[in-house]
Amino acid sequence: MTRSTPLLAACALAALAGFARAEDAPKPDTGNGAKDGESVIHVIKVNNGQAQAFSSVIVHTNGSSITLNAAPMPVFTLESPEQLEQRLYSVLGRAVPLRLEHLSYGPARRLATKIPVGGADDLTDLGDGWKIEELYKLPETKQKALEELRASYAAESAKLQARLDGINRAFAARALELRLKYELRANDVLTGQDRDQKRQLDGFAKQIWLQQEGLASKAAQDGARAKKQIADGLTQVRVLDENKFQVPGSVYAALQNFTLLISKVSQGMRKLGEDAAAKAPHLLNGPARERLERLFRELKPASNAAPLSRKNTAPSGAKDADF
Repeated sequence: MTRSTPLLAACALAALAGFARAEDAPKPDTGNGAKDGESVIHVIKVNNGQAQAFSSVIVHTNGSSITLNAAPMPVFTLESPEQLEQRLYSVLGRAVPLRLEHLSYGPARRLATKIPVGGADDLTDLGDGWKIEELYKLPETKQKALEELRASYAAESAKLQARLDGINRAFAARALELRLKYELRANDVLTGQDRDQKRQLDGFAKQIWLQQEGLASKAAQDGARAKKQIADGLTQVRVLDENKFQVPGSVYAALQNFTLLISKVSQGMRKLGEDAAAKAPHLLNGPARERLERLFRELKPASNAAPLSRKNTAPSGAKDADF
């Protein structure tokens, strides 16, 4: 379950999430900025959810290492992959896609969404439970059998998720069909020029939606890749003490890139909105244009409000909406 406090993000890198201590964790085998056969580890300190990298370690294949005591890097908020995903979809004005873990499971919620196959619950809402081989010493054959069961479960879950995606698409299509039917009926309440202009306004809106959807689709794909990279790399985090962690360079870079992605997407969506606000009123005439310009101005913060240009910047090729 995603928590709102940034402190949970720090906990996500600590033992609460079941990550190994420094003496137990495997060495990261991937990094950012390393040469062949090397990996980069950033040492970060966390204070109230704010993280800062203070040094980097280049680990060589022969086990030796070089510590680079560079100047402190910019402070950033350490967030879990789920929190970053929530922020990205919020910027996009969309809900996070419905997944199996979002369904209602009642008292068995943690079994269905957190605890690994062949696992034991930690009985809190902080961790994800433990694999039973962390509790019992098992021979290699039994460990392999458990891994095969987990792989089979993952494959079956993927099939269920695909079915859920198909059901969602089908229901979304039906809901949209219903909504559009009533919008067309509402347009028919208008007459003459008013109805024609409203249809043009609808057509222009559809053009903007398609641009927004293109931006959102790419951002969602980039976000999914970054989320997976972070989630995979977090298993290699080492806990040095309560507020200090060793983070693989790949994770550090992915966290930074995800945050940068959110900023770029926010700017892109805002630019699309500003361009649309400047053009849309020119599809209308007379008092309707005046009112639409005023409505767009009221959407802006007072400090940014500025009169829209009187120059005719009507969008080229605006057509009646056929949805």
